[in-house]
Amino acid sequence: MRSTLTWRDHVALVASCTIVYVTGLWPSWRLRDYVLHAAGSPAYSGVWKFLPHLLLYSTLAAIVAAIAWLLLAHAGVLERPPLGKGQRTATSVLGGAAAGVAITLGAFLVLGQSAAIRWIPPDPWSIAGNLFSNFYEEFIFRGFLLFALARIVGYWPAAVVTSALWAAMHTQFPPPLLAVVFIIGIVLSWVMARSKTLWAPWGSHMLMDIVLDSLVG
Repeated sequence: MRSTLTWRDHVALVASCTIVYVTGLWPSWRLRDYVLHAAGSPAYSGVWKFLPHLLLYSTLAAIVAAIAWLLLAHAGVLERPPLGKGQRTATSVLGGAAAGVAITLGAFLVLGQSAAIRWIPPDPWSIAGNLFSNFYEEFIFRGFLLFALARIVGYWPAAVVTSALWAAMHTQFPPPLLAVVFIIGIVLSWVMARSKTLWAPWGSHMLMDIVLDSLVG
């Protein structure tokens, strides 16, 4: 990877980040709505919990991010995706997940929403779907966007920007919970920095979802 960037490299990085993020908004959402409408607007349960996570939410943006990342790596602008074993992976995964769960539950208590904290039986379809959609999100936000922007502004400024962009994608949440998503994005960026592998933030994201989906609803 080149130690310094040319102005063309900066343009390529910014343009690639913009294309990846916009792809997550459009045409991804239009494709999702089209497929669900064509399928008769099925109830969000069973296999129709799994399939959107596998194919319709962040899938297209993740594919675009993978193509952009490989092209930029081939050009010497970025390192290749960090998909190796990493370092201190297990402790990073557990630490990130524990922090995310504590932050979320604390926020519900502070917001006076303690009644929302209750036991909910885990849904295997939801967990199976999250295996894919959570990886797509981590590949995009703690992967391509974070690494690309870090080449321009540095790691932690890029972590702040990508966490804000990630939170902005969660339009189903009210503003106080968007703040929680933003903070969790920072936590997952820390997991990425500590472990040096994308499997770690994905693991933290999975554990958080499994626990929180069973406790908050």
